[in-house]
Amino acid sequence: MKLKYVLFVSMLMLGFSCNEKKSDKIIIGVSMLSMQNEFIQQVADALEKSAATSQVELIIVDAERSSLKQVEQVESFISQQVDAIILNPCEFEASSPAVDKAKKAGIPIVNVNSSTKSKPDAFVGSDDAESANMAMELIAKKLGGKGNIVMIQGYMGQAAQLDRERGAKTVLAKYPGLKLLATQTGEWDRAKSMALMENWIQSYGDQIQAVFAQNDEMGLGAVQ
Repeated sequence: MKLKYVLFVSMLMLGFSCNEKKSDKIIIGVSMLSMQNEFIQQVADALEKSAATSQVELIIVDAERSSLKQVEQVESFISQQVDAIILNPCEFEASSPAVDKAKKAGIPIVNVNSSTKSKPDAFVGSDDAESANMAMELIAKKLGGKGNIVMIQGYMGQAAQLDRERGAKTVLAKYPGLKLLATQTGEWDRAKSMALMENWIQSYGDQIQAVFAQNDEMGLGAVQ
């Protein structure tokens, strides 16, 4: 993901240059899904690094996986009269009010890495359904279209989880010989996914022919 592009899009949405402001800097509020997640922390670090080379001041806060807290954080950004908001949504549905409130206040909002039901001014991220489709097609090819699969999912209700599940199941529907033996959340976390995989191995043993993990951290946990 191009984090400089995220900042560029945020500033572009403002419709004015830094020189036209009373302040020398553009202030952008950033609400992140969970700073306990390694990938999300890396995104936040990269945003700060990019901001350091721009006329941008970031206010980064941790939603701690709570969509309610995330909405409250956006309300706080609105009260602080930030120039733009970057949102890393907790949930597809429940984080949507954050987008609605920002747009109603006339503050540009950019969603990063995950989407919401309400449409932001811009979105920066990948096509989760397509990437899951490609990964499951590879599994289907490796198994010759027949075998048992377990699926480790991300945070339930987050757009990335929903879209990756949808993309994977689209492929499963094409191969009657493929069976989804079990599915459960690993919360995008390596350690939790390792524990989950250990439980599945105890329950299913060599019945498991493949593991579909919705991100690399969980995949590494399953391998361990």
